[in-house]
Amino acid sequence: MMRIQQAEVALRCPSCHGELERTAKDYLCTKCSAQYSFDAERVYFLRATNEEMSADFIYTLKQFLKRHVPLLAFWLYRLLNVRVGEHAHTRARLLPEGALILNVGSGAKPVDPRVVNVDFMPEYGVDVVANAY
Repeated sequence: MMRIQQAEVALRCPSCHGELERTAKDYLCTKCSAQYSFDAERVYFLRATNEEMSADFIYTLKQFLKRHVPLLAFWLYRLLNVRVGEHAHTRARLLPEGALILNVGSGAKPVDPRVVNVDFMPEYGVDVVANAY
């Protein structure tokens, strides 16, 4: 959650792009009143529940592989992962003081304290759960 606190000033409502105000239990859009929950690890901009995510075959398959055959899951990720641009950890070394990188489509890979990871699946290492379209 520390990286999210650093990036709070830049967070906007995905529905109307209004500013977000942090309350004790969620982020509240000051423009459209939408609410987005957060926990100790991440902010949730997706409206999907855990049951809806579990109903998704690909999500369920990924979870199964990660839990029961982690080595196979790792190699499938390494072989099938499409990379666009530079790695976030490469760019993080070049960041000026106080700057952050928004790593969209990050997957479950914590990179650097100055990298905010965004993915549509609430995995370990993901700071913001959201669609990036």
